[in-house]
Amino acid sequence: MTRDNELIRQIILAIKARKDATPQALEIDGADKAIVARHLEMLLDVGLLEGEKLRAFNAAPYPTILVKDLTWSGHDLAAVVENETVWGQFKQRLSPSELVQIPLPVLKNVGIGLLTTWLKSRF
Repeated sequence: MTRDNELIRQIILAIKARKDATPQALEIDGADKAIVARHLEMLLDVGLLEGEKLRAFNAAPYPTILVKDLTWSGHDLAAVVENETVWGQFKQRLSPSELVQIPLPVLKNVGIGLLTTWLKSRF
């Protein structure tokens, strides 16, 4: 399976838009549940979100991730991906195949640099 940074962006923004931190499953419209579950599992494993991984017997072949909230680092990534100017620069300068190859820490660090530049230009 290929990591999908566009799906990760949708996941991060969906979690950030929630009104509370009650652990619950997350679905993304139009996205395969197994692929969303795997991306949630990876985000949980790298410490970008808080939640719990459940494996139910005789259920779906993938875990259910009950998402509580983003971690501090997850909120930093959210600041990068929710800024349309910054995200637009990634999409403008990188092909879709290049975008999926960027590790999330690099995406976050470069994005924070772009966000810093964008913010400085506002003052």
